[in-house]
Amino acid sequence: MHHHLELTLVPTDPMALERVLVLCRARRCPIVALRFDADEEGGRVLLTVDGEPSRLALLTHRIDALIGVRTTAPVGSAAPAAPTR
Repeated sequence: MHHHLELTLVPTDPMALERVLVLCRARRCPIVALRFDADEEGGRVLLTVDGEPSRLALLTHRIDALIGVRTTAPVGSAAPAAPTR
């Protein structure tokens, strides 16, 4: 099952992307597609990985904890609805 993530990387850390790639492999979530764009404010990564939802939850948690990663967010999934009164 494919999962899409959007990451924002710190601009001053040239190894941040490599740490993300190594972590995906270590967590057995093969990378199916990757797009990387960079500017002065940081790097933006659109990442598609293959894996079970339970592996994705752990992978996302670990990516969030990596040095050089500012944010991690799923792409293409509906956000939970806000409660109504």
